[in-house]
Amino acid sequence: MEIRDIKVYSIPVSFRTWILVKVETSEPGLFGWGEATVEWKARSVGAALLEMKDLCIGEDPLRIRHLMRKLVKRHYWDPGVIGMSAISGIEMACWDIFGKSVGRPVVDLLGGAVRDRVPVYTHLGFGSSEHVYEKSMTADALESLEKIVERGYHAVKVVNVPFHNQHVFAARRTAYFSMMDEILDACQGRIDVALDAHGRCGSVGSAETLLSFFSGRNLLFLEEVLRPAPAATLAALAQKFDVRLATGERLVELRDFVDLGCARAVAVFQPDIAHCGGLLAATQVATIAAGFNIAVAPHNPLGVVASSAGLHFALATENFLVQEEMSAHFSAASDFIETPIHFESGYWTMKPCVGLGVTVDEAFAARLQGRNEPLLTSAAVDPDGSVVDW
Repeated sequence: MEIRDIKVYSIPVSFRTWILVKVETSEPGLFGWGEATVEWKARSVGAALLEMKDLCIGEDPLRIRHLMRKLVKRHYWDPGVIGMSAISGIEMACWDIFGKSVGRPVVDLLGGAVRDRVPVYTHLGFGSSEHVYEKSMTADALESLEKIVERGYHAVKVVNVPFHNQHVFAARRTAYFSMMDEILDACQGRIDVALDAHGRCGSVGSAETLLSFFSGRNLLFLEEVLRPAPAATLAALAQKFDVRLATGERLVELRDFVDLGCARAVAVFQPDIAHCGGLLAATQVATIAAGFNIAVAPHNPLGVVASSAGLHFALATENFLVQEEMSAHFSAASDFIETPIHFESGYWTMKPCVGLGVTVDEAFAARLQGRNEPLLTSAAVDPDGSVVDW
């Protein structure tokens, strides 16, 4: 069996463009699906996949380690997040092919399930872009919170740290902390809260101000308080404040996770299966984490194909903590993608399946192509007019 073709579907959904990857083989009717979504980089990832395709044709899709080494090493330059995301989509599809070829779900190929169901968290507004990025400082946020609690989610993620450069001045800071007090009070004893700072703290001083407020407040974790930074910098913050730090969505090298573990910099690793190299790489990250008694909570605000891969990974990973879900995306995909994911009372369970358990209506997907997502990051501006991290 060999790879004969790779097809790419660029599908705009809300404020993201899902990049679905179909790997076709020489065996009639045998193919696999993966996902290579990178927000606001759809055309770049599409170009990378065309380059990767040339290296894949003729290769055995079941020699996954060999194929991944070839895709990483044949271009001389490190792939970076664009290249590694393209590689991740192909890798997922190869696991899908492997499972279908032997009639087993991918979780069995990863060593089998260590749990029966997967605890899940979602975002305010169930992951709709409007709520996550625009209404998290309004009464609507608290209204959606009640619905999230009712559905049994184990945690809710909040993404509302004010855009800023080096410092959030008093009036904005007070308003933000007051809103977070309301959210934390509403969640107390009912549901855990995770805060995603999105790397918006432009300085260590700003990060310290944020962490000082949340210290001892028992957040599930505080994600990306800084953009990827030296492990020693995060370790110093971790030692100073009583907050569980998490990071990893922008990391695509195993050595970066090793550095974080050696420095005791974070309590939670967050590899993104669609960015870090796929399921095998995510498993390697989890093994590194286990060596340092660090939990793994995969980053996953992407499409439902990536979510399906995440389900197999979560079932098979011993030090798994909780699964991220952009709930609104399941509604967006309902007309043309089927997944093995069943949600009930805050948990994912797996429907009977082979491979990843994903089916895609390609004709429907093809009709959705044709535009890129709006550039929401243009909203990331400090009150002084400077462009800041989103």
